[in-house]
Amino acid sequence: MKSMATNLMHLFGWNTQGDWGPLTMYTASDRGLVAFLKAPPRCPATPNQIQTRDRFVKIGQSWATLSVEQRAAWETLSLRANLRITGWNLFTYYHMRRDANAIRTLERQTGTQVFCPPFIPL
Repeated sequence: MKSMATNLMHLFGWNTQGDWGPLTMYTASDRGLVAFLKAPPRCPATPNQIQTRDRFVKIGQSWATLSVEQRAAWETLSLRANLRITGWNLFTYYHMRRDANAIRTLERQTGTQVFCPPFIPL
């Protein structure tokens, strides 16, 4: 339901999406910003969901261990390759798809070298 509060958020320049406090927000193509109260999950997470969430946590921890220069190299690689994603997204892709060849191809095409840590275990 679109409300006055969501209109005010746009007025202040906020493009809020996802979970924010007790609300879930998204942008609908026909109604602008939509907000509603978060609902708890109806069933517990499956083992596959838990494993995937754990992988994302470990990828974030791996990203955090990179130096500022190493993170900047990932950002530069995505910019020079004209990808519509950030270095963090490319780093996540590298780990989730275990696709070192794609990264090597981008490095060759852009002349940018990045540090590729070992893959996060499945």
